[in-house]
Amino acid sequence: MPLIVNSANRFVFVLIAFFAFNSAFYLPGLAPNVYCRQSVADSKCKTRVDVFVNRLDSVESILPYEYSYFDFCTVDDEPSPVENLGQVLFGERIRPSPYKFDFLKPIECKLACKKKYSTNDEQSQKLLKRLMKGMTLNYQQHWIVDNMPVTLCYKNAEEKEFCSRGFPIGCYVTKRGQSKESCSIRDGKNDTFYVFNHLDFEISYHSGQGESWGTTFGDEGGRIIAAKVQVSSLNSDTCTRGIDPVIFQSTTTNIEIPYTYSVKFKRNNDIRWASRWDYILKSLPQTRIQWFSIFNSLVIVLFLSGMVAMILLRTLFKDIARYNQMIETINEDDAQEEFGWKLVHGDIFRSPPHGLLLAVLIGNGMQIAIMSLITLVFACLGFLSPARRGALMTCAIVCYVLLGTPAGYTSARLYRLFGGENRKKNVVMTAVACPGVIFGIFFVLNLVLWANGSSAAIPFTTFLALLALWFCVSTPLVFFGAFLGFRSPTLRHPIRTNQIPRQIPEQTLYTKPLTGILMGGVLPFGCIFIQLFFILNSIWAHQYYYFFGFLLVVYIIMILTCSETTILLCYFHLCAEDYNWWWRSFFTSGFTAVYFFLYSIYYFTTKLEISEGTSTFLYFGYTLMLTFIMFLFTDFMLPTVPTLTSICEDALISAKIEKHDLKPMNCQLINEEYLNRTSSNCDQTFDTSALYCPTANLKNLFRISHLNVSHPSRASLWFHLLRQDQARNRNKFQQAVERYPEDVRNMFGRRNDISVRTPPCVDPNHLPYYHLNRRGQHAVTRILCVFAYYHPDITWAPLLAPMTALFLHYMTEIDAYESLLILSSTDYKIITQTEIQFQSFTLSFRSILRRHCRTTYETLTKQSQDPSIFDEWLWIIFEYLPFQYLIPVIDCLLIEDVKILMRIGMALFHFYAKYGLNQQITSAKPRRRESLFRRSKFGRASGRLQNQTSPSSTRSTATMFDNLTAYVQHFDVPLEKFFKHAFAIHHLQRKEVFRAIEVEEEKIKLDRRRVMPNLRRSSSAGNNLTVTTTLMAKPIITRPVHHQNSMPIIMVREFDTTTASHSDFAYLWSLIPKRLSDFQPERIYSSNIHGRRLRTLYDHVEYHECCLIIIRNEKQEVFGGFCSGQLANRAKTRAWFGTGESFLFTIKPERQTFKWIGYSAASKGNTQPYEDYFIYADDERLQMGGSKEPLNIGLSIRQDLNEGTTKACDTYASKPLSSVENFQIMEIEVFGFAR
Repeated sequence: MPLIVNSANRFVFVLIAFFAFNSAFYLPGLAPNVYCRQSVADSKCKTRVDVFVNRLDSVESILPYEYSYFDFCTVDDEPSPVENLGQVLFGERIRPSPYKFDFLKPIECKLACKKKYSTNDEQSQKLLKRLMKGMTLNYQQHWIVDNMPVTLCYKNAEEKEFCSRGFPIGCYVTKRGQSKESCSIRDGKNDTFYVFNHLDFEISYHSGQGESWGTTFGDEGGRIIAAKVQVSSLNSDTCTRGIDPVIFQSTTTNIEIPYTYSVKFKRNNDIRWASRWDYILKSLPQTRIQWFSIFNSLVIVLFLSGMVAMILLRTLFKDIARYNQMIETINEDDAQEEFGWKLVHGDIFRSPPHGLLLAVLIGNGMQIAIMSLITLVFACLGFLSPARRGALMTCAIVCYVLLGTPAGYTSARLYRLFGGENRKKNVVMTAVACPGVIFGIFFVLNLVLWANGSSAAIPFTTFLALLALWFCVSTPLVFFGAFLGFRSPTLRHPIRTNQIPRQIPEQTLYTKPLTGILMGGVLPFGCIFIQLFFILNSIWAHQYYYFFGFLLVVYIIMILTCSETTILLCYFHLCAEDYNWWWRSFFTSGFTAVYFFLYSIYYFTTKLEISEGTSTFLYFGYTLMLTFIMFLFTDFMLPTVPTLTSICEDALISAKIEKHDLKPMNCQLINEEYLNRTSSNCDQTFDTSALYCPTANLKNLFRISHLNVSHPSRASLWFHLLRQDQARNRNKFQQAVERYPEDVRNMFGRRNDISVRTPPCVDPNHLPYYHLNRRGQHAVTRILCVFAYYHPDITWAPLLAPMTALFLHYMTEIDAYESLLILSSTDYKIITQTEIQFQSFTLSFRSILRRHCRTTYETLTKQSQDPSIFDEWLWIIFEYLPFQYLIPVIDCLLIEDVKILMRIGMALFHFYAKYGLNQQITSAKPRRRESLFRRSKFGRASGRLQNQTSPSSTRSTATMFDNLTAYVQHFDVPLEKFFKHAFAIHHLQRKEVFRAIEVEEEKIKLDRRRVMPNLRRSSSAGNNLTVTTTLMAKPIITRPVHHQNSMPIIMVREFDTTTASHSDFAYLWSLIPKRLSDFQPERIYSSNIHGRRLRTLYDHVEYHECCLIIIRNEKQEVFGGFCSGQLANRAKTRAWFGTGESFLFTIKPERQTFKWIGYSAASKGNTQPYEDYFIYADDERLQMGGSKEPLNIGLSIRQDLNEGTTKACDTYASKPLSSVENFQIMEIEVFGFAR
């Protein structure tokens, strides 16, 4: 790889040296003309020098016009030169002129013609208005002598000669006395037009002295090397110098304009004919800027090449070596999980959406790229020099038409690679779509030009010629190329694509598509933006562009930059496990065209002086067409394909890693000890292809055969099963999933420094984490808390925790969260909503077991003499069943429904009654719970047997339950036998299970309706009524016992504040009234922003019902108070106001809260007046909390907001909030509550 990068850099340096020399070398391309004073026999010398006129254009208007449009002197009886296709498209119209002279025969003054404009002639008035408009917009004339432009030369500010290839038709002095730079007449008249009707020609020639071609004529002949002109306004037929100019105003209707000229010849043998263009090109910007552009682009290429080489050498080869070492090593203790691009190798060549359109665009981009390369090569060789007018455009169009075959071939090969079947549509779209867009824009612009009478309007015959080239030449070639492409062998990917797409994790900001596309277009644009300035000048400012050697080097550098940028960003996205690279790579380099369009807008506003609506429309129309062409050209993304191919070949073939050797489990969240014990080899007898067949009977398949616990297909299987019924509601959870990372940050803090309580809907005594490590347990907590926050209607769902833990063994955290959302919204009936639903679900197992396994039910009932042993059947499955049995159960559960759990529970009780009941099983050590929440101080057994009345039956039931759990923990029945028995239970249907659940639910509701009146009567009578357990038979439900530092589930978004941290605000939000905790903090006042004045604080805060005041003093201590009551009440009461919801608090150095003492005093019935001193506010101070002593104020802030005091107060039973009573306020912020 270093050899490749270095070779590419050497190649670029060689190109720079070669084409930089070539850009300064002029290959004429036309045979020189020799002129003589008098004709000589047997020679081709000419005596007459013809002057041709061309179109007129302006930098203030896009509309060019023919020479005759402005009613100048014309010749009707002489033929016009034939324009080529490029000249016609550029609007050039070369015509003969009446300005004629013989070689070496000077002319002092000669009248070309006179133009009269009379008031009564409507046509002449129209022509006069055109002439005025041309002078107002500073239109320039372009004349040609001996295929050389007639130039207007003058001295610039640096006293250097500057030659422009055009000269103005006149000048206009506005009503304010402003004029163009070309207007040298200053006579103090405003609103005046000056016509440059007199031309002084200066023809420079090389006499041929010392040249082989000049021996025949001596001093009587030569070759023209320059044609210069000076313009003036003379109101005379005899060219009298110093006479008044031809002037008229905008209201003039009657005027006569004589057009005269003079000619003189100047011999200059210092300049050879081959270098005669140099004096014009020297007036253009110097090549020093071009060299800067080249080196600027080269630095970017070298940087990107180094980045790509570093990735391919260090990252890929290092990973491959590590994988080889893993395979060769028997001990896998040091094995690490796969991450990044290695996880998506099976999805990297997945066909993109809208592959037909992508193939068509890439095919047309290939056509434009090759056309540009061929055109630039011919231009560098001098065949498309400025002397050959229109040759550049003609060559480009001809090359584009003849290169239809590569377009069709590329499009067909890619479309076939994508698995496309509509070949006819592909071929037709390749031939018609992109050229049709360009032709459509061009046609609309041509209509505008035609309506304005511009010379740039394409004649109808030229339109027919273009259509003939398109449909008769280009289209058949596209069809031929597509024929070759479809006949060629299909491109083969180095690896097989997975049938089920892998879930793409949540992307960070810099790996999202839009961010990558925006960054990807910057570097290619940085390589070409300097060249763009010169190209735009040549198009819109009518300057020559001849740096084709530099342009070719920049062309190659841009292709390298686009390719390397695309490869680099594509690699970063694959490392982020995002395998949707096709369209992203296409737009990454293609976004360079968007930057080109933005630069064109900048050029239009800063460099051009266009103000007309028509010209503006034409400018942006042509710019849009160029942008689309550049968009197709820059999408030269084919180098990305072999790069990705090499990545996958290196990862899978060179490293010899087979698919079934990859560990699918979420290794970051699972204990390393368990991972080392887990075998990653799948059962070879299982046909994994059936997983991806939509017609396969997964229900019967998973009842008969089972995937290994660490089988790589399980993650995709679970993900697919959960989503197969959610096709219609696929976007239902999209917003919640995209919001999950932000919700986690808001709830737990950016550094996970906020401790959150157990969600009230889960059972803290049943939190199985299985084999998750500490990190995985934290993930379970985050998922449960965010889920509970958005589902307050779910009051009791104990199975949320085990299902989340199981999902995290095979999924990422965000995928597990989405799976939980789907699971809770479907009819699996696993995630219950209320206590009654969960109780009816667990109690329904008794009736199902009694109906389908009566022998087992009666045997166990006789032994325990209490049927409540069956009520823990769910936890026997989810907590005590070995992991290698539980995972296949979940497979079937996701395929079918909750009746699977019923079958598994009945099978477990059957095997226990048959094999384990008479055995003395040593009780296994209780499963270790690495819970993040504090468990209840009572054991599960005591809670379970709390309702039993007989001590002997209690001991019997407890002993049987311990034996049952120990038997299940040591369960060693073969998995096939276990499942065979479970699914051999006949006639258990889904309707029966749901009906049993409904029956139990009705019983529980009936019992509750029977008990509640007795409870109400007992409460009113003051008696203690004991309710027996027979009235409300249910499993004991233990609510969470929270840690003293934990907080309820509160989600506070991050926002700008400098006084407290996000964790501090979560703490404060747990203290405010419940009715406000659903609101979000909103900073409504800050001393650093709004100033230090108590009155200003009132203005921002006074109409808020509640507010939170936070103060930071000079010792960096943070404290404050919660005000329950509008501060606007200060003007109404002139006394203490507020409610008992107010409180004081400290955050730093420690968190403390001081609530209203009235809560405890009210129960004693002895509330004192000072205990209601909540808030006091006036223009001098703001106070919270009073006491018996008048000066003991809990918190007092003075009017300048610079000082405050704090003392122990009786209202809130608080101590001083600060270590010093009189403190300096460094900063104070007030927060309100917003949705």
